[in-house]
Amino acid sequence: MLKSKVMLKPLATAVFIALFTSGCDLSSKRWAILSTAAGPRSVIPGALDLVHWENPGMAFSLMRTWPPTLRTIILGTAALAAIAIGFYAVATRPMRRSAIIAIGLIAGGALGNLIDRAQNGTVTDFLHVHRGAFDWPAFNVADIAVTCGAILFALSKPTLPTLKES
Repeated sequence: MLKSKVMLKPLATAVFIALFTSGCDLSSKRWAILSTAAGPRSVIPGALDLVHWENPGMAFSLMRTWPPTLRTIILGTAALAAIAIGFYAVATRPMRRSAIIAIGLIAGGALGNLIDRAQNGTVTDFLHVHRGAFDWPAFNVADIAVTCGAILFALSKPTLPTLKES
């Protein structure tokens, strides 16, 4: 339950950011699938390619060899828990704007990959960064949002001081 009506605005902000982020993620995945129908495309020669890779696992393809049902249950539960805990925190404690934005980005990325996995059984990755011997696993907009959100949250002092702390 919201502690006050004042808490509704931060929650609405986090939800809006999450929905916008997941919308950007899902639409960019569809665009990438269509754009790579004839094969990978170089965006920055020798550094960035647009690809279409279906990742059944999680980051760095961890869990890709696990049974699909178990993998889906664990990753789906983790995504839903992250979203619920983040929104609960925003709704029940005063937070700085940077922390609210960070939680919205993390929740949006989790939601985008959750929806993609629920529809396809895998997550679509399409950005492939490489240079010489360096070869980073492909990723997507949801991955970028979760990473940026986590960094922003780590760099911010998440909660506002209360009168007792001042």
